[in-house]
Amino acid sequence: MPFSTFSARAIALLTAASFAALPAAITPSASAAEPSFRVSPGTGNFGKVTYSNSPKKVFTVKNTSKVDLMFEITSVTPETQYSLALRTSGSEHCMVDAGSETHYWGVEPGGTCDFEIEFIPVDEDDYPPGKSVKGSLLVSAYSAAIGGDYVHGPSSGVLNTKTVKLSGKGVEPKVKVTPGTVNFGRVDSEGTAERTVTLTNKSDVPLAMLVDSQLFNAPFKFVYINSQDGDGECRTSDGYYWTVLPGESCTARVQVNEPGDSVETDFLSVELARGVGPYYQGPPSGDVIGYFEIQVKVTGQEN
Repeated sequence: MPFSTFSARAIALLTAASFAALPAAITPSASAAEPSFRVSPGTGNFGKVTYSNSPKKVFTVKNTSKVDLMFEITSVTPETQYSLALRTSGSEHCMVDAGSETHYWGVEPGGTCDFEIEFIPVDEDDYPPGKSVKGSLLVSAYSAAIGGDYVHGPSSGVLNTKTVKLSGKGVEPKVKVTPGTVNFGRVDSEGTAERTVTLTNKSDVPLAMLVDSQLFNAPFKFVYINSQDGDGECRTSDGYYWTVLPGESCTARVQVNEPGDSVETDFLSVELARGVGPYYQGPPSGDVIGYFEIQVKVTGQEN
């Protein structure tokens, strides 16, 4: 056998033996892996939400690793639309920090903690009515220092994170106006006439329907009397607004006074705020959350 052939085979065998003799420690161990956890549901879609409502969704964090972990909601965005509530419940392993860092909670292997995210839709430039509010929350995991019934501040930097996407739409409450146009027909130029209009709350929140008499457009205006008689049971007694529950209706009265001898068409605007409970339980609550218009028309004529 030629020397060169023998040398090549010998070198190959020696090289293979050298690799086989390397210690197994060079293979990454399971303990070096990032600690694992799961957030469910994986996304939070609040759907359409009427302004002044603030629904909550519960999310569950489960420690699926073999070590104690501490969790924190690092961020919730946008802050003007979504809000974090601390953990509400969980398994027996869910322990809230007993020290000054009460926004952390510790979870043993296999344990869970629940927390809530609240959607508080606000009508603002970046998020007008009907536009999807796309946000997110970031959950961070740390090494935990759990002893007995207590958990104390994180004992490491961030070990792992998960992002949960959030979405929802803020919408104005809906009011159905029947008839769509209040047509007074022909009215004497110096006369007065009244018509009724039915206002139905088609939203899921009690509504206070507010009208400022100073904003009425002549010759049209609403007619108020300081009693519940005549305007239906949906009206408050102070003569300035109606309280209408979801699915309920009320009958308002609109007046035209001295229309002159021309055709007049206009819109009477009514602002909406959240009503306080059932009928007659106090003034509106919070900011204006929408408005609607009542179209009015009259043909004035001289007799």
